Amino acid sequence: FFFNPHPAIPDSSTSRGLGDVYKRQPLKSIRFSPGNNKTWGINFQRNISKTSETAFWSKLPIGFDIKRVSMAGKLNGINLKNPKNLKLTPYLLSDNNSENKSKVQTGADLKYSITPALTLDLTYNTDFAQVEADNAQINLNRFNLFYPEKREFFLTRSKLFSFGNSRQTEIFFSRRIGLNQNVLGGSRVYGQIGKTSVGALNIHTQAENGLPSTAYSALRLRSDIRDRTTIGAIVTDVSNKEAQNSVIGFDGQMRFWGSSSISAWYSQVNDDQFEKPSQASMIKVDLKNDRYFFTAGQHRVDKDFDPALGFVQRNDMIGTGAIMGFTPRVGNGEELIRQMRYTLYLRDVKNLEGISETGIVNVGIDAIFESRDRVGLKIIQEREKLLNSFTLGNGLEIQKGNYRDRKISLSASCLLYTSPSPRDVEEWRIAGCG
Repeated sequence: FFFNPHPAIPDSSTSRGLGDVYKRQPLKSIRFSPGNNKTWGINFQRNISKTSETAFWSKLPIGFDIKRVSMAGKLNGINLKNPKNLKLTPYLLSDNNSENKSKVQTGADLKYSITPALTLDLTYNTDFAQVEADNAQINLNRFNLFYPEKREFFLTRSKLFSFGNSRQTEIFFSRRIGLNQNVLGGSRVYGQIGKTSVGALNIHTQAENGLPSTAYSALRLRSDIRDRTTIGAIVTDVSNKEAQNSVIGFDGQMRFWGSSSISAWYSQVNDDQFEKPSQASMIKVDLKNDRYFFTAGQHRVDKDFDPALGFVQRNDMIGTGAIMGFTPRVGNGEELIRQMRYTLYLRDVKNLEGISETGIVNVGIDAIFESRDRVGLKIIQEREKLLNSFTLGNGLEIQKGNYRDRKISLSASCLLYTSPSPRDVEEWRIAGCG
């Protein structure tokens, strides 16, 4: 668990005016194993705005943050009782219309901790009436818009189910569940079993709006097979009496040199509508240190690739891209500028026939000040080749052909402080693990 104990309670007895921090964290809000004389991992992070420094109570190597709890310090002598492991949330809705006809709707959500690291969620006649509405988006291109999930039942440990390229090609995208039908009920199991992260889901929707009752299922596994190497797999299935769509995928990541890594994934869709399965894949190399960074990769999606429980922004594509940069530190704490950042981003997207459709060249220069304020300049050139015309939502037709766009972007950002003396602002974060 992680938290930022803000605001701090000032202590007038300290000459520097720093203060003592008091924070109470209810044990029922976290999972742990009961017992006496237990040892927990704990760490503290201190962000000092005056010098743009980050310090840790338990020392961490460069490239790691406070979430690296395996390198945390130790808190000994903790005596813990068995935590409560059952939570039931029922609801009752009553509706009375103008014809004096009343309708009562009931349902419930149940959360049960099978083990301190494994949780079961059950839902019946799920109510999403209080979910926050989506932000309005205007689509000025021919690709799908991405709307993030906001329903609490699906948000808990949602990253455990993630597979693919975020917002581009996601094999599991819970917004596809209950899109045009009410959720009748279902279950989720998620957590940790040894070195393996487990996520399983099964949801059923009602038959309505001319659509048959549909079952949505997903299984996600991810395991650490050796130090800093992870492999995983995913299986999804959407089926009803009319059709079935199944996906299987594998992914892996190997980390080295501090924060550098190599990652890849592959997935295949089998759909009753098509005779042959379709594939999507990605491979990426990410090299980083304090002065240089370089990332390059290739992303491929077949023309008929359509996971019924996923999100695909663009089909029929082979995207190749690279971003590189140089980030030298130019100050010693007394100059105005602390660090410069020079970046170059290149991207080319071809269809499966080898015709280049999209190209991007982005050159950027940023100056980062001692105060952590930032100013930047970007020069961007984009090209787009439309092989077919398409129509926007307002009825405007975009003709096929070649399009080019050049632009210059100036940006500036600054930190907003609530303290009268921004150079004395400090922030603390605490992390712990049981």
